[in-house]
Amino acid sequence: MIQTVHAQCQQKLQQELTELQGVMIQLLLQEQRAAERSLAEKLQSYAIFDWPDLLNNNCPWCIAQQLERLNAVLAALSQLELNLYGICSDCECVIEPEALQLDPAAQRCNKCKTHANRAY
Repeated sequence: MIQTVHAQCQQKLQQELTELQGVMIQLLLQEQRAAERSLAEKLQSYAIFDWPDLLNNNCPWCIAQQLERLNAVLAALSQLELNLYGICSDCECVIEPEALQLDPAAQRCNKCKTHANRAY
């Protein structure tokens, strides 16, 4: 069953990756400044896996939220490749399948997520 959940999550993550790519380019192209439009053209010449490095310390505000999500999606995809997907980054327990289905990029189990939210 867990393999089925992981396969479904991987498909969702790949789809979200494609959607993020399009949204980020579109947002940059809609900006008034030539720098953002130029950045959109530059990003399109690179694989999306390279985008976080390219945008490090130079992320326009218009895509900051999408970049944060992109990092989470790429982390989850990397974890799938390393067979570490679905493991809580805090306690190293298995993340509940329901939590992964709600957010395939989840990094914490429900218990640790609740504890982390209280800390803020």
